[in-house]
Amino acid sequence: MSSIKYHIKNVNLPNRKTNWHIVVKVTRKWREIDTQNGNVLGVNMIFIDQSHDRIRAWMDSTVMNNLENKFVEGQTLKVENFKVQEYTNLEDEKCFEDDRFIRLTHYTRVREHMGLGCLIPENIFVFKNLSDVPNHQHRISSCIDVVGIVHSVDPLKLSSKTNRRYTDLVITDTRYYVKIRLWDELGAMFNKAMNNLTEYPAVSVFASLKIEFSEKYDITYLTNNVASRFYLNCNVEREETLRKRFNDLHGC
Repeated sequence: MSSIKYHIKNVNLPNRKTNWHIVVKVTRKWREIDTQNGNVLGVNMIFIDQSHDRIRAWMDSTVMNNLENKFVEGQTLKVENFKVQEYTNLEDEKCFEDDRFIRLTHYTRVREHMGLGCLIPENIFVFKNLSDVPNHQHRISSCIDVVGIVHSVDPLKLSSKTNRRYTDLVITDTRYYVKIRLWDELGAMFNKAMNNLTEYPAVSVFASLKIEFSEKYDITYLTNNVASRFYLNCNVEREETLRKRFNDLHGC
């Protein structure tokens, strides 16, 4: 049976077909760990296709041995024979807002695809305006992307409750300010990147952050999970707009 080219946004769900094929760039990859026992549940990835659409892909632990090492961040691959499934109401902390994801199976085949890598971007972001963040007083199931000028960064601290390291920072679009708390390795990496920075102002993209609300302090803030990444001074269009706004305000 020949495979059918899959267009991320053009398939009506539910759909039982498994003979899809797609050419994608692997933009992010991370393991999902069971917090109760430390077992690896599977591997998540974010794919970007030739139409510059993005979709999460998932392989569970039963197919990891055959497939995990075939997916490398930054590579352009042809992926064949997979399922396209709808998210359920039980899905928590989707890495971005979407109604579907790709499930890789024992029948999935992967090979490197030459020639299209330069046509597929390294990353795709769908930014939430900073002015919208304080309006979410209850946690939502989808993570969000934001970009802002780094207004302040606190030194790394150790939580007495969880014994985990974190850093607090504030970003701004020059009109609105949003607090972000980065835990563990991502917080340490951001602190190090800021210490080594040579270009100012620092403008950072934060991908797949969770929205949280603190009743104790009556504040909405953003925080990371395993899908989260930051991209400091990465020259996306929104970043250039913020940098120009900052320079105009400060007469630079």
